[in-house]
Amino acid sequence: MNHSSKATWAALLIALASTVADAQMAMPKTREQVRQELAEAIREGTMTYGESGMQMREAFPESYPKSMVPAMPGRTRAQVSAELEAAQRSGAMPVGESGFLARELYPERYPKSATPAYAGAPASAAMR
Repeated sequence: MNHSSKATWAALLIALASTVADAQMAMPKTREQVRQELAEAIREGTMTYGESGMQMREAFPESYPKSMVPAMPGRTRAQVSAELEAAQRSGAMPVGESGFLARELYPERYPKSATPAYAGAPASAAMR
């Protein structure tokens, strides 16, 4: 055997040894572990439904509890109400299904201002 064939055999032997070691470390799941994972997936709605690829939670949202995470954490009901009133006064509320803001449809009813109607509005919202 020449030097290159010895090196090739050594590399193959090392690769085989590492593959066997990896296979021994990854123990298969027991039936009980699989049953627990299935029950958890059903309970949480993370099982896929049919061929659509949707999760059960997405296909049947009424069957699963809503997330308890608030949509905008850190704001109180009073703050949100104040922002709504400010947006209504300044005409920053959409009218119907058109997507236009009240101040765009009826500019004579609202004063022109360079500030957004509410704190969370982007700077471009004031220019509408």
